[in-house]
Amino acid sequence: MSYLSELYNGTAANAGLFAPVTDVMRFMRLMLNRGQISGERRFYDESAVDKFTSRVSGLKYNNSRALGFDTVPLEADRPCGNKFGPNSYGVFGETGTMAWADRDKDIAIVILTNSANGSGRQRCKAHFGKISDAVMTA
Repeated sequence: MSYLSELYNGTAANAGLFAPVTDVMRFMRLMLNRGQISGERRFYDESAVDKFTSRVSGLKYNNSRALGFDTVPLEADRPCGNKFGPNSYGVFGETGTMAWADRDKDIAIVILTNSANGSGRQRCKAHFGKISDAVMTA
């Protein structure tokens, strides 16, 4: 058990994304632009971005993960909602973070909450999908 976990009686949220929403969105835009934001130097190789955002195929089981992100989940109850296309990727974290991008529609959505453990995580997951669908419809 880590020091923070001991300090907070086993409940410290010491994993996950800790950044302002503007920074997370900038990172998602960087990934959508395959490693370079317009007018700035290249940060990642295009091939590396493709590997980390594309579903790994050819496995002996159903897989919805890329090397660095999830892709559109196979289950019907998706934290990214139902409007993201098959060329999408993102993350839904244990700490209430949702960041999702759709390459074909050139859009990213970032939602940060204060915490989402236990039953709260399921409630957030349901709301994230509804919010994502509303944004994608608009």
